[in-house]
Amino acid sequence: MTQWNVNRRLLFSLAMLACGLSTAGAQDETAAEPLVQKVIRLEHISAPQAEAVIMPLRREASWSVVPELKLISVQGPQGAVEAIERLLQEVDVPGPEDATSVRLNVVFTGYLVGASDAGESQIPEQVRDAVVELGKHFPYKNYSLLETFGIRTQVGGSAEVSGVTTTAPDQPAMRYEVEIQVGDVSETETRKVVRIRALRSQWRLPIETKPDVFVYEEPGLRASLDIPEDVIVVVGKSGSVGAYQGIFLLLKAEVVEP
Repeated sequence: MTQWNVNRRLLFSLAMLACGLSTAGAQDETAAEPLVQKVIRLEHISAPQAEAVIMPLRREASWSVVPELKLISVQGPQGAVEAIERLLQEVDVPGPEDATSVRLNVVFTGYLVGASDAGESQIPEQVRDAVVELGKHFPYKNYSLLETFGIRTQVGGSAEVSGVTTTAPDQPAMRYEVEIQVGDVSETETRKVVRIRALRSQWRLPIETKPDVFVYEEPGLRASLDIPEDVIVVVGKSGSVGAYQGIFLLLKAEVVEP
C-alpha cells in the first residue's frame, strides 16, 4: 500500500471519529435538557389560531388544545416549550377590532373649488394658502369656493356625503358625492398622519347645449393617499366645461377622541 493511501485512510478515520464525537455530544446535550409541560391560557386569539402559529415547531414539541377554554398544553424539551410560549405571547395581543378597544375618530372637512380664466378669485381665508399653492401649478385667473362639507367616521371605517351646490346663478344645481374609506393613523415626529385606503368623488354637472337646455356630465376622481393632520391637501382635479374649466377637491383631516 502506498504512503498516500495510508494517509488518506488515516484522515478518513479521524474525520469519522470526530463526527461520531460531535453527534454523541449533541445527543448528550439534547438528552440532558429536561422535559417540561406548560399550560398556556390565551386572551385575545383562539386556540386554533394559536395552533396555526406554532405549527412550524411541531417537531420540537407536542401540544393539545382545549378550544372551549382557550387553553394549550405544551409538552417537550424546556427550550422548545419556552420558545412556543414566547411566540404565543407575541401574537396573543389585542387586535384593531378587539371588542374592548375604542377606536379613534377622524373628522374630515372638504372643499370643492372651481377654477376658470374669467373673473377674479374670491377665496375664503381658511383655504387661501392651499389655493395659492394651487395657482403655482394651475395658473387659472379665478378660483372660487363652490361648497364645503364635513363628515366624521372611525379609524378603519368609511363615510359618505352628498349634496348640491351651484356653479352659476343662471344654471341648475350641481350634485356631488364623496366616499372615503379610512385606514389607520400613524404618528411622525411632528403630527399624526391619516391613511385613506380609497376615496371616490363624483359630481353631476349641468352643461348648457342651447338656451335653457341642459345635459348632465359626471366627472370625478379616485385616489388613495396619506393626509397629515390639520393640513389642507389637494386631492385632485377633474376637468369640466361651462362656468369652470376644472373642479378641485381639497381635504383636511382631524383625529379626535370618540
